[in-house]
Amino acid sequence: SGASTSFSRPRQAKVDGCGLPPGDETHVFALGASDGTMPQTLLTSFFKTSADGHARTKKPVAPLRDPETIVSWNVNSLDMRLCGKDQRAVTDEKQIESFLAAVRPDALLLQEVKLRCFDGDQSQVDFTKSRKGFRGKLEKVFGDYHQFWSLCKPAEKYSGTAIFVHERCGKPKVFRDFDSIVAGKGAAGAHHGQGRVLAAQFPSFLLINTYVPNNGKPESREAWDNDILRSCLVQLTRAARPFVWAGDLNCCCDDRDVTHPEFFRTSHGGGEQPGFATGEMTRFNASIAGCALVDCFRKLHPAPEPLAERKQNQEAWLRSFSWWGADTGRFSMKGMRIDHFLMSQVLVDAGWLHGCSIAGKNARMGSDHSPVILKLRSPVPLHKQGEPEAEEKQVLAGAGAVGKAEGKEGSGRER
Repeated sequence: SGASTSFSRPRQAKVDGCGLPPGDETHVFALGASDGTMPQTLLTSFFKTSADGHARTKKPVAPLRDPETIVSWNVNSLDMRLCGKDQRAVTDEKQIESFLAAVRPDALLLQEVKLRCFDGDQSQVDFTKSRKGFRGKLEKVFGDYHQFWSLCKPAEKYSGTAIFVHERCGKPKVFRDFDSIVAGKGAAGAHHGQGRVLAAQFPSFLLINTYVPNNGKPESREAWDNDILRSCLVQLTRAARPFVWAGDLNCCCDDRDVTHPEFFRTSHGGGEQPGFATGEMTRFNASIAGCALVDCFRKLHPAPEPLAERKQNQEAWLRSFSWWGADTGRFSMKGMRIDHFLMSQVLVDAGWLHGCSIAGKNARMGSDHSPVILKLRSPVPLHKQGEPEAEEKQVLAGAGAVGKAEGKEGSGRER
């Protein structure tokens, strides 16, 4: 036609149907007229690249097996942890890498990832709207993990969840809304609107990751509690499907789950602090009992260190709570245990529960939440993986020594 031609700028494209697993970035290159008219030739190229831009060989998928070490962490913005604008992000990244090297999780459950979804697809990250360099950092730190996302709709606030499963455990089937979880199959595009639930099916149990809304708006929290209980947890229990329910469940069980019970009874404008309100704790405990679930941490750690004794055993006290207020202001040194691992009683009776711990206030790695670690022991061990407990404890103790919760005075907790 005589019109000059040029390559358009590469843009992210969907991976559905192209044979690449979710989370891999693909690009489309269009050869067309520079004046914006319909291109004469359309060249579409899908390819898989590493962080440095070079082609990366796709590894064969390992047989699916049960994870033995599972970590749950409210990351409070994943791209902020990896790509913030100051030295804080560099420190967070190094701490996260040290933590992963010490704990070696088979599965990593993330909440409040605060990432935009791509083109309305809640299972894919829009890297063009994340912080610069995020895709490369994501692969550098988590490149050995299959990454599954459940992000919020574009019109919703940032929340979102993710499950990263190490390649050695294979690639599980995942579900992103209550109906799909119960049915064991999901319609394409079925998601919780705010991306607050994501589940993975392993051979012996279902692993459910949730980011529960807090009680800042009691009516919203009560609706959520009723929805997940009636639409999901009760149905799974009746069907005798063993499961582990984990994540930022945004609720305590009793006074043992807060550092200062009397403070938290009046810290929210003179009323009870969200996460420690009587109504939500009553519903939470009823769900645990009604679905025959076991609070893994509390079963192994019946009582935290008393406040009066914290100076004698500071480290144990700091590892008794999963959320901590800002390091300055009235919430300084005040914490709550609102991140949990709840396991079907049948799994506990079969001997699966091996350990459950909280990494501690000094291992928040830039977030306001500490990771919680679940250790499982299959009645029929699937593999042997040495866990140097002394080394792990040393790394965890120093992982976030300089990490301070972000935000100004106040609880700083998201709704």
